[in-house]
Amino acid sequence: MRDYEKEYTELAVVRDDIKNKIESLKEDYAKENCPFTVGQEVKILGYVHSGKQGIIENIRGAETLNALGWIVYGTVLKKNGEKSVFEFSFNDYNYKL
Repeated sequence: MRDYEKEYTELAVVRDDIKNKIESLKEDYAKENCPFTVGQEVKILGYVHSGKQGIIENIRGAETLNALGWIVYGTVLKKNGEKSVFEFSFNDYNYKL
């Protein structure tokens, strides 16, 4: 008789290993291909905070339509240069436009 539990467990381990490898690949791609760095100040273009300054807090790897890319996350700066409560993000597709 087929041992479903054992077969499921073996496949789950393989699945988790593949997910970890994909995440690692996305992060490595973002590090090598994103033209921005954490801590860099940028001018925000588009959407609600257009024209304001922001600071990049995080850069992550991304996968869209089976293609690798990156996403930048940051905080909008107040006029006095302090961080506000508002956040922004953009990805490699927005950056190319």
